[in-house]
Amino acid sequence: MAQFGDNVTLVNRTSKSTLTATWDGMHYHFEPGAHPNVPREIAMAAYKQNPIHGTEDPLGDPDIIESLFGIVGLKHPFGNVAPIEQSAAGERINRSLVMGLGTEAKRIDAGGPSYFEAKLGTAQVNLQDDADAGSNNAPAPAEPPAQATTTGGRSRR
Repeated sequence: MAQFGDNVTLVNRTSKSTLTATWDGMHYHFEPGAHPNVPREIAMAAYKQNPIHGTEDPLGDPDIIESLFGIVGLKHPFGNVAPIEQSAAGERINRSLVMGLGTEAKRIDAGGPSYFEAKLGTAQVNLQDDADAGSNNAPAPAEPPAQATTTGGRSRR
C-alpha cells in the first residue's frame, strides 16, 4: 500500500497533446514526456482520466484500461510508457467485447446546433441604456403614511 507523499514518474505518452487531470479540485496539465516527482495519487487520477478510447472491458474493472499516461516502475497496464496517440474510437469501451444487442450499436450524429442556432443570443446588449431609461422614468418616492393617533381607551384585539 502506498503512503501519502510517495512520488512517481508520470509519462504523457502522446507526442503533441497536453493532457489534463483533476485531483482534489485542482487541475494539472502535463506536456508530452516524463514528469518526475508527481504524487502517486495525482498520477493514478491522471491515468484513469485519460483513457485510450476503445480499451475498456465492458464487463471488467473500469479502472483497468490503456491510458495516454504511463507510470514508470508499475506493472502492466499502468507501467506501459511506450509512445501512443488517442484512437479514433468514439467511446471508452471496446465494442468487440460487448455481447448481445450492444454489439450492433452504431454511432449517431447527436444533432449539435447549426451555426445559426449557435449564434442566437450572442448579440451585443447595452445594459446602460436600460439603466438610463429606468432612472428617467422612476416614480417619485411615496410619502410615509401618517401615524395613527389613539385617544385613550383600550385597544381591542
